[in-house]
Parts: sequence; structure tokens; C-alpha cells
Amino acid sequence: MLLDFITRPIEQRPYTCEWVTSDTACRLPVIGDSFSVHLRDHHGVVGGDKTKMSCDWLNCGMVMNKESIVRHVVEGHLQFRFTCDICHAVFSRRHTLNGHMQKKH
Repeated sequence: MLLDFITRPIEQRPYTCEWVTSDTACRLPVIGDSFSVHLRDHHGVVGGDKTKMSCDWLNCGMVMNKESIVRHVVEGHLQFRFTCDICHAVFSRRHTLNGHMQKKH
């Protein structure tokens, strides 16, 4: 089963949620590409895209627009990284890797 998780694409691997509510970290396992639903349904990350919110991830507190929270969690806290198979350049977003592939390779 562990081998199954390791061979999955990074956005389909399970991660532990460290969102803090009432001084307690969530600690639920969440599949990477499901974090937006998890944050909405379990932690009340809702509102207009430009609504200012604090990232309540353990030891964070950064304030940003709601529309940026999921990207911030994925890139900053979960540290998704996408590596070019050809030149081994590393990107924090899949679409940036795809653009790199089109332009460079």
C-alpha cells in the first residue's frame, strides 16, 4: 500500500492537514488535489475570492485573498514540486512545468 502512495502523482498522494482550529491541528489525511474541498467543508474557507483571510496552517498566519489560500497551502505548506524529466528543473506548479516543456523541449 505504501508503494501505491509513492508511485501516485504528487497531487494524488495523501497529506496531513495542519490547519489549526481552537488551538488544535486538524491532522486528517487529505488527498492533495482535494484540499480546496477539505478547507471549505471542514475549516470554513468560504467567501468571495477577494475576501481577506488568514492562513491558519500550523505556524503560518499569513493574510491573503481567499482565492490564494489553496495555492498557498499546496505550494508553501505541502510543497508540491514538479520536476522536468529531461533537465531536472523543478517547478511549484504543474502548468509552469508544462510551459517549460513546450518552450525548452
